[in-house]
Amino acid sequence: MLHAYLDDSGTHDNSPLCVIAGYFGSEHHWNNFDKKWRKVLDSQRIEEFHANRFWSHIGGANISEYRGWDRERCKVFLGELLNVIRESYRIFPVCCTVVMDEWRALLKDERAYLTGASFDAAGKVIKPGAPNKPYFLPFLTVISTVMGYCNPGHRAHFSFDQNKNFHGYALDYFREIRSWGSDGNSILEHYGRMGEIFFLDSKNATPIQAADLLAYESYQYGIARLHVGNRIVNPRPALHAAITNIRNLFNDSKMFDPAGFQMMLAKFRDIQNKG
Repeated sequence: MLHAYLDDSGTHDNSPLCVIAGYFGSEHHWNNFDKKWRKVLDSQRIEEFHANRFWSHIGGANISEYRGWDRERCKVFLGELLNVIRESYRIFPVCCTVVMDEWRALLKDERAYLTGASFDAAGKVIKPGAPNKPYFLPFLTVISTVMGYCNPGHRAHFSFDQNKNFHGYALDYFREIRSWGSDGNSILEHYGRMGEIFFLDSKNATPIQAADLLAYESYQYGIARLHVGNRIVNPRPALHAAITNIRNLFNDSKMFDPAGFQMMLAKFRDIQNKG
């Protein structure tokens, strides 16, 4: 059984990016991860790690749990958490980032195609997809990636932070995607192996804290790329460490910028143009 712990960043109104990221692995390896992560937190008397609060402290904000910490102490603390991720070699990262202006610029049929629509040979819609649900694409992408590693006869469960505004979207999207596995389409059969969705208190669920770190760092990477015209930039050291165990960088960490959309839509656009 696989369990994926995921978090979002940038799902607020007017955000330039939408990111969903996290990690997946077996329960056995998650139990080991939890013990090691909690040991780091306890050593510094920190109840819970939130990436935004941590980096806000480094930026000069008055964050209570880090009051009195200098940069060296922060560096050591973050390094120890990242070491837990690196050493958990059977816990794998997954991420999807969508540039929202590029998403909104797509044609409706293109958005539908990217969110699960299917068409017959004449171009008639068989299954509509979700062209008007802007967060469905990154959600579908990470779910699909995890399911690609879920072998027949096994299940994959998914957990999110219960305190996020994304809660309602995630539940609706999850139910819709899982239903695809029962429509008789062999291509979508693996969605039938989706288990349950859970919403957890991140204070008690250390994997959600790791997902929060990855989502935050992935968002910062995406912003850096926007600043240089979507060219590739070097990731921050924290992101580089957080994705050490990625199984397939090209497949498991997608960014839908102009080049990413072009790659995903090339075949669909070719068919549409011929029609």
